[in-house]
Amino acid sequence: MKKKRQKQAKKKSLKIEKAGKLKLLLLALVFQVVFLSPNALVSHAADEELVQSEDNVSTTLTHEHSSENCYERRWIPCGGTWRSNTIYDGSDNQPPVYYCTNNQSDRVVNGVVLSSIHPGYVHSYHSGVHSGEYATARICDGGNVGTITISRESTEEGVFLQIEIEAEEEFVSECVLRQNGEEVTLSENSCRIRLTENGRNDFCLSWYDVQSECSKETSLSYTELSIPIKVSLESEGEILDEFEIAYGGALPGIQPPEKEGYIFRGFYNGETQIYDENGTPVSGADTRWLQSEIGLEAMWEAKEYTVYYGEDADGDGVKDGVLQVIYGEEYVAVEVPSAGSGERFCGFYFGEERVFDQNGNPTGPWRWDAEGDLELVAKFEAVHSPSSENSDSEEAPSQQPASGAENISLQEEEEESLSEEGAISVNLVPSGEEDSESGGNGAPSQGDTGNTANSGDNNAANGTNETEDREKINLELINEEGGGTGAMIGDATREEAFPENESAQENVTVLNPHYNAAGRAAETAEIVKSSAVQTVLIPLSIGVSVIVLFLALYWGYLQRRVQCYAIKDGKKQNLLGNLFWRRENGIYAVYVPEEVFEKTENGWLWFSMADFFADKQKNKDIMIHLPKETITEIVRKEIKIRGL
Repeated sequence: MKKKRQKQAKKKSLKIEKAGKLKLLLLALVFQVVFLSPNALVSHAADEELVQSEDNVSTTLTHEHSSENCYERRWIPCGGTWRSNTIYDGSDNQPPVYYCTNNQSDRVVNGVVLSSIHPGYVHSYHSGVHSGEYATARICDGGNVGTITISRESTEEGVFLQIEIEAEEEFVSECVLRQNGEEVTLSENSCRIRLTENGRNDFCLSWYDVQSECSKETSLSYTELSIPIKVSLESEGEILDEFEIAYGGALPGIQPPEKEGYIFRGFYNGETQIYDENGTPVSGADTRWLQSEIGLEAMWEAKEYTVYYGEDADGDGVKDGVLQVIYGEEYVAVEVPSAGSGERFCGFYFGEERVFDQNGNPTGPWRWDAEGDLELVAKFEAVHSPSSENSDSEEAPSQQPASGAENISLQEEEEESLSEEGAISVNLVPSGEEDSESGGNGAPSQGDTGNTANSGDNNAANGTNETEDREKINLELINEEGGGTGAMIGDATREEAFPENESAQENVTVLNPHYNAAGRAAETAEIVKSSAVQTVLIPLSIGVSVIVLFLALYWGYLQRRVQCYAIKDGKKQNLLGNLFWRRENGIYAVYVPEEVFEKTENGWLWFSMADFFADKQKNKDIMIHLPKETITEIVRKEIKIRGL
């Protein structure tokens, strides 16, 4: 039993397998019919030999007598005489047969030939004159009921086809002309068409046969092969050259184009090569193109280079590092050579362009073109040691001014820069007056030598006080002008800065080192940044506020809304209106307008409360004011009442 089941299962699996193979075979057949057959038809159409049509071609519109309107049942008089005859077939007592003398007559009576109404011999008895028979006669005179003519006309503007349709109105109507499946507009059964491409043009005229009461079609083709073909030689969207040829004509030789880093491999029309790498047309290239314009695309092959770099350790004149690269493609990193003492490796160079950086990494896709192999050069630069840098810094000239003139020039430059930025100016007492109090020019007078030490101490004290006074004045002035905090630059006395103007009261600029051009620019940038932020934030904050206010109002609207529905057959029906509850003396109340109540059926109303309101005010009283009464209910999501 078990073996029998196994055999049955095996047979079933074989049937399923055969069915699957059959399905695959059918799918393959369908694929071939749907996808491969059209391609085959296209290839045959492309290989079809076309011939230029004559200047004038035409065909006729034919009416076929195929309806009851073309024939009529008529009485056909004969007038012949019946005669008898015996046809011997070898048997005895052969009965006679009868025939009419007009059974072979070609005479036409009422549109019917007499011979057509006679069956030949008859076996029944006939005698005397044959009066005639009923027969079907053609009453339609139709046949060729029209013509369609195509006339070719060649002008400077191009090639035109003039199409004329001549037809008998009692037979032909509702003419529709199509060219290659596209409808053509007819004006009084004629049209003029300009041909822009070579090839076969299939015209089909659909018309209605009035006599036969049916639709018919008449076809006519015209082949045009005289339109010149504009050939464009293109490369990556750029047109390199253009010329014209005739349909199926010969192609001219061309100059092969050039492109840095690439080798020209010919011009192609899709997958078909038309020109070889030398610019010569390929033998047997088919130029029977139907398009009026066709583009041939250049095919390029990227060059491959052998690159040598590094050192020549074996002394054979060729560098040891070897690398294969392709133009326009990425290439791998290389090993960095060791630098000598006091040197640093900058990279491998081809001419003045760096191919590998100081770490041996590529600087981008390969973009260097040259004939033959390429050789890269390693470049190094000197590196200064820290000791040499210190010695250089010690030998560097001091940045402090060495003389009064230099100090004045520096002071003037600082004053000009600060005056442009709005620096603060104050008037100081000339140093000559200070000196007069101490004996002039800071030197002790004769007779005061004994007080030299005391005067020196006093001068030091006075100098300290004067410095503190100057700093105090500087800070006060800066604070008054909003300049912030800062120390005064250049504590040189007035005598040091302006020795030639000892008696004149000069306008001296108080300098703030932190209030320079860079600081001013930073402060301006900060102000601009702050203004830009405020410009963005203010409208944004206003918009957010409006949105929040709108949402709050809408939330309040939803919570206060009470939807009032009509009730029919115990179920909630159409919405009668949106009502709103209010608080009156601590109790919620809803007022139902009279126009809303009048829409109810028998006074039944269904109220739907907002979920949030119903949950929060659960079990509280709500008064529903109807036009004629007031009903008190408990707050809940759904309330049904009936009013008077």
